[in-house]
Formats: sequence, structure tokens, C-alpha cells
Amino acid sequence: MIRPILTGVLVAAASACALTGCGSDTPPAPARPTAPSAVASPESTAWADRVCQAVQAQAATLGSLPMLDSPDPRQVKQAMVSYLDGLSRAFASLVDGVEKAGPPPVTDGVRLVEKTTGILRNTKQAIDNAKPQAEGAPADQPARFQEVMGKISADLTNLRNMDDPMKDLKAADGLKAGFAESATCQRLDGGS
Repeated sequence: MIRPILTGVLVAAASACALTGCGSDTPPAPARPTAPSAVASPESTAWADRVCQAVQAQAATLGSLPMLDSPDPRQVKQAMVSYLDGLSRAFASLVDGVEKAGPPPVTDGVRLVEKTTGILRNTKQAIDNAKPQAEGAPADQPARFQEVMGKISADLTNLRNMDDPMKDLKAADGLKAGFAESATCQRLDGGS
């Protein structure tokens, strides 16, 4: 009974991993700019660092999984609800962190931030939509409980293929080098 529930959790975790760089099918961005002319401005490096600090502050939550190994459906249900609640708060904090960084010092920076925060908000909404379903799962009815948890898993499946929500920011002319130069961003990408 617990194995299918884990599938849903792993799907939610996959979306979180897209942010923190763990286990992506997409090759990670190079740690240093590849073009010799791509030199980071101090402003773009500082801005990228603020964004990566927001991600880093949520990395532990985004990279964690709930303890769903209990044979008691009530405990599984509570663990799932707590997990979804934590993920929701983490994505809200990410939106807040990106917005607090302000517009990046590049052309079309406001649009890039709006696109990124829109993706983060949509992910948060998908998690928020799953939480009441988990709360309403009847732990005393094993078949129905499994059905509800299976629906949560299905609802979160689209998050599995989620690209890095920050990819447009990381690829933008004027920011790419800033992300590569930021010490915080390098740590998130597995660098020094």
C-alpha cells in the first residue's frame, strides 16, 4: 500500500530537485562561462547570488522526503500532509526570494522574473491542490485511502518533467556569467 504513495512523493521531490540541481536529465550548466567575452558584471553576480541564496535557504526542505514507511495509514497521511505543507512553504519562500532580489540588471529582466515566479507559483499551486486531498484521505478505508493517494500521485506527475524554473534566468545574456561567478550558485550546482 505504501509503495504507490512513495511514487507521488518522489514526483514532488523531482520538481524540487530541478531547483537544487539534483538528478536532472538535463546536463548542468557549465560552472564557468564558455565564451571568453562572457564576463560577469558585479551587479549580475550580486543579483544571481541573492537568487541562489533564496534557493539555498530552501534546499533542505526541497531535497527531503517524508517518512512514509509506517504501516499505519494515519501516520502516512500525516507525513504526506506535513511534507506537502513544507514544500508549499518552500516554493512560496522561493517566489518571495526571487522577487526580493528585484529585477535583474539585464534587458527584459522584469519579464524573466515574472516568468520564473509564475512557474514557481504554479508548482506551489499544484502542491496546494494536493494537500486537501491528502488531508481527506480516509485512513480507515484502505482501498479508498490508496485511491486518494494514487490520485495525488497522478496529479503531481506533471511536476516530474519540470525543467529548472530558473533556466531562463541562468541563460539570459548578462546573467549567465553572474550565475557562474556566484559562489552560492556554484555550491548549489555542486561546485566549490
